[in-house]
Amino acid sequence: MLERIKRSPILKWTLGIVISIFAILIILYLCIYFGLFGKIPTSEDLQNLDQNEATQVLSADGELIGKYYIFD
Repeated sequence: MLERIKRSPILKWTLGIVISIFAILIILYLCIYFGLFGKIPTSEDLQNLDQNEATQVLSADGELIGKYYIFD
């Protein structure tokens, strides 16, 4: 099997692409897990979500810009 992969350029490229995609997905998962893109909310945070606060758009200084919820 290894000899066949060594001889065929198509199999080399295919195997390289598959391994690269798998490595990228693992790196992405680890980055998300360790919080590189920000804090991940816990299950409890998601269960106790306040609709009014979750759909507010705030400016950088904390002023309310707009709301996206229906019930006011």
